[in-house]
Amino acid sequence: MYRLLIVDDEPEIRQGLRLKVDVDGLGIALAGEASNGAEALSLLENGDIEIVLTDMNMPLMGGVQFMEVCRERCPNVRVIVITGYEDFQYARAALRFQASEYLLKPVARDELNSVLKNVTAELNRERDKAQLEAKTLWELSQYYREMKEQFILRLVHWETGSESKVTDHARRFGLAVGMSVKCAL
Repeated sequence: MYRLLIVDDEPEIRQGLRLKVDVDGLGIALAGEASNGAEALSLLENGDIEIVLTDMNMPLMGGVQFMEVCRERCPNVRVIVITGYEDFQYARAALRFQASEYLLKPVARDELNSVLKNVTAELNRERDKAQLEAKTLWELSQYYREMKEQFILRLVHWETGSESKVTDHARRFGLAVGMSVKCAL
């Protein structure tokens, strides 16, 4: 389940967005709401939030500044911009700070949920990739450990090859190369 933060200075807009999000169908939990970028950053630092819906025109800290700081502090958070302004500067900032999507208010329920579905699918792919990479690294570490154990057993049983091959293997496995290896030959 992914956690969603809604950021907008208008309480009725936040409520409308909250009602439009299909939390059950998308596997999203509402993590909270903020009325400006500064509040949003505080909530981001205190919780595991993966998705942010943000307005651009807000008091104290607007969407552009929020996205800039958010990208620095929370680079993995997906930001979806929802604004009532067709302002080229906002669109440019959304691109610069890698917003997942740029929507104009009023946003339709289907459009919002479609965007959220795409974002959660992307997060799922990244999570699956990270899990596969972790599994592969674990398997490789196990394989490495087994190879090292087999090498040590061959040394103990005097089943070694040439001195250079033994030295190369010892270095590869982080074993001290010195008189002990040479004496085993």
